[in-house]
Amino acid sequence: MVATESKGRFSGAVPITTLPQGASAKPSTYLLGVSCRPSGVCFAVGGGRNKAGHSVAMYMVRSGGQWLAAFLAPPPGATAGQRELSALSSVSCTGQAHCSAAGYYHDGLGAPHAEAASTP
Repeated sequence: MVATESKGRFSGAVPITTLPQGASAKPSTYLLGVSCRPSGVCFAVGGGRNKAGHSVAMYMVRSGGQWLAAFLAPPPGATAGQRELSALSSVSCTGQAHCSAAGYYHDGLGAPHAEAASTP
């Protein structure tokens, strides 16, 4: 869900029903951070359940009032299979054309590692 603020007051929460391609038939998505560019384009980050049933990093982009969602491609060395797990927990947008997000992923042994992604 999302709520917007104007003049110190938040609007009522609105559900976001957009799912990334490759989402589970029983989707489960969550958002942990959001940041908006001065242009009004917003980026939100978190995670979601993929078709294999694993929780993986996800991001959403809102432009023109609509949200689009995608899973973040895992970094080299990230685990697959039963131990697959990753999430993005924060995002920051600076200026008109740049956003960076940070989070974590598990390696092949299940140990967590930091990961980051940026818009081009």
